[in-house]
Amino acid sequence: MHIKKISLSQVLAWLTMLTIFVLPWQTIYIVSQPRIEGFMWTYGTHGFYLSQCLVWITAVLFLFWYVTKQGCSTLKKELLRFAHPKVKVLCLLFVLYIVCSPFWAVYPALSLQYSVYVLGAILLACVVISGPASLQQLFYTFCVSATTQSLFGIWQATQQEVLASTILGIAEKLPQHAGVSVVVAEGVGRWLRAYGAFPHPNIFGGYMCTALILSVAYYVYAGLPRRGVVKTLVYSLWGVLFLGLWVSFSRAALLAFVVWFVCFGMYLALYTNKTKRFLQVYVKSFIVFFCCTVYCLAVFFPQVYERVSVTAVYEMRSISERVSGYQQWFTILPPYMWFGTGPGGYTAAMQVNSPGLPGWAYQPVHNVFLLMLAELGIVGMLLACIVCFLLIATMLRFSGLDSVQKRNTLVCIFVLPICVIGLFDHYLFSSHAGILIVAVYMGMLIYCAKNCPQFVHFCCNNTHQTLGLGLDKKK
Repeated sequence: MHIKKISLSQVLAWLTMLTIFVLPWQTIYIVSQPRIEGFMWTYGTHGFYLSQCLVWITAVLFLFWYVTKQGCSTLKKELLRFAHPKVKVLCLLFVLYIVCSPFWAVYPALSLQYSVYVLGAILLACVVISGPASLQQLFYTFCVSATTQSLFGIWQATQQEVLASTILGIAEKLPQHAGVSVVVAEGVGRWLRAYGAFPHPNIFGGYMCTALILSVAYYVYAGLPRRGVVKTLVYSLWGVLFLGLWVSFSRAALLAFVVWFVCFGMYLALYTNKTKRFLQVYVKSFIVFFCCTVYCLAVFFPQVYERVSVTAVYEMRSISERVSGYQQWFTILPPYMWFGTGPGGYTAAMQVNSPGLPGWAYQPVHNVFLLMLAELGIVGMLLACIVCFLLIATMLRFSGLDSVQKRNTLVCIFVLPICVIGLFDHYLFSSHAGILIVAVYMGMLIYCAKNCPQFVHFCCNNTHQTLGLGLDKKK
């Protein structure tokens, strides 16, 4: 009996897909969970996530595969093509800064843990960009994972409970429990927001937002399937993901998606005069989202009204807490202005600045950019900004667009949702799941620009055939 050999490339591709699929599940082995004034200090938890372990196993295997499969000379050529030598030095300095930051951090052990999270996310993005997994494999895995989470979140919203599971890393949450994220509306009382498998509804909403963006963009460029059943499944996918985003009731995530969807539609209307098919797929997606919005407004009108109302007691308290967080940031920043508190050290610095508060009161400022400035300092933030600029420049260079204006506009449109969420929430840098979401999202964008330039321009006459070549294998 002939046994087919499994290559290292196949193993790495499947391991990459498994890592992306497991990303939302917060299975963790807790080493320590400090309590302050009788309440748990969430951001001081020490532990090992299952997804984190998979990330590092995948990263180590990827490095071995890349050097052995491609060869050192090919690797050198790839690095030279991917970035200028000075750029590589700056990226290396940023990584070195993250590695060394625990030495001057407020809470070294905690900063070491968060530094590992950031480095793992960077390596995962590299695996997505240059690993053996194709765009189809990455996209389908991400969508299956997101659809699973969306259905899970919709079930939580209908049942109004989150069942506990140690294996899946989920704590029990009921509307009557203190500290649980709810919408308090007249006629429905304390209504539990959907969590999915994430520790907070806002992270769940951000995950749904990125999944929607990738799925809509994918089918706009690749085209909807011709068979009616498969096309219906695509429409159902959009509907399920949008409902998952809605029941999270994350205003930042919903705003980010709306901003992206409107800007993307304007881009297609301006630059696709010769290829109306792109705009047709976009219009069909708009119809799906419009119908879903009408349905959600009809079913969840009390909750929606409460979330958009600035006079509601619960929402006013939420806004006041955020404003208070900004005020605290101004008092915490000065002693750590140059080198920061260390990754993950913001809440530890809060304890130094305002001791005696209960554990739940120590929350990061609800702004990723301010949080990064406080934790990385001016030096680290400057390096981070340079690295982010280089990532965007990389997408611009590989995009292959025939117009600089088109190129810059499209890249900015896809980066914009991350910026919108970052302005109103902190989880993209303060949580393990949020850091990985950014890594996978940016990695897939760079992958498209680097390996499938046809996904970001309209120079191909036969789009379906050309896209097929880009989807089946890496170039």
